[in-house]
Amino acid sequence: MKIKASVVQNHCGDCSKQPVNERVKKIIETVDTDVVCLPEIFNTIYFPQYEEPKFRDLAETIPGPTTEEMASVAKAKNIVIVCPLYEKTEEGEHFCSAAVIDADGTIAGVTRKNHIPEGDLCNEGFYFKSGGQNYPVHRTKAGKIGILLCYDRHFPEAARLLGLHGAQIVFIPSATPVVARDIWQLEVRAHAVANGYFAGAANRVGKENKIAYLGNSFFTDPKGNVIAEASEKKEEVVTVEIDMDLIAATRNGWQFYRDRRPETYDSLIK
Repeated sequence: MKIKASVVQNHCGDCSKQPVNERVKKIIETVDTDVVCLPEIFNTIYFPQYEEPKFRDLAETIPGPTTEEMASVAKAKNIVIVCPLYEKTEEGEHFCSAAVIDADGTIAGVTRKNHIPEGDLCNEGFYFKSGGQNYPVHRTKAGKIGILLCYDRHFPEAARLLGLHGAQIVFIPSATPVVARDIWQLEVRAHAVANGYFAGAANRVGKENKIAYLGNSFFTDPKGNVIAEASEKKEEVVTVEIDMDLIAATRNGWQFYRDRRPETYDSLIK
């Protein structure tokens, strides 16, 4: 089975969601693909670089205005859309999330970021609660999709669990700055090799206040080969053809799942 998969690399100049939504919808409408992933919190600036209560007003429900807009595109084009946004629940909790919208316009599932970073220009704990999820894999028309939301990709345990849960493609919606260039591709390629799946990283591009984003969105195959990548300078979309049969072939050659020894891993959770 072969499918086409895409990642969109876009820039946000401010917190006006609608212009970004419209621009991204036009990009998606021109792409011949089966599944497309957008960057982390794709339609606003990366507001955790600040610590201001007003930015909490950017949160929205799932389903909600943005997912409904993207669902209309998904249904019209018969494609799957991974739509990362700032989520709020009816109970008032806030998450960094990604809604997986299936090709019929329904929401196949939601992944919430588990690891919440804190640091200079990265005050995510001020806005987001940990999702507390066990790394769900979403069944869609384009296959079984797992998601590592930006910082979650730094944790090999998370990447392995998506593989154990059956992911065929893992998307990494990201807001990764230029300073992380040295490890940007390296660790994603390593996850793909260790777990035998395709991975696609969708990053921001351009500069927001003091943060310059790397861009360089890309895809890697289960053998760790980068099969397509974007520039570091402009908005664009990267599309690849994925041969799902390569997943089984790679896993049959590299028996990392067969040779696991879970009985020796107890200290991982201590």
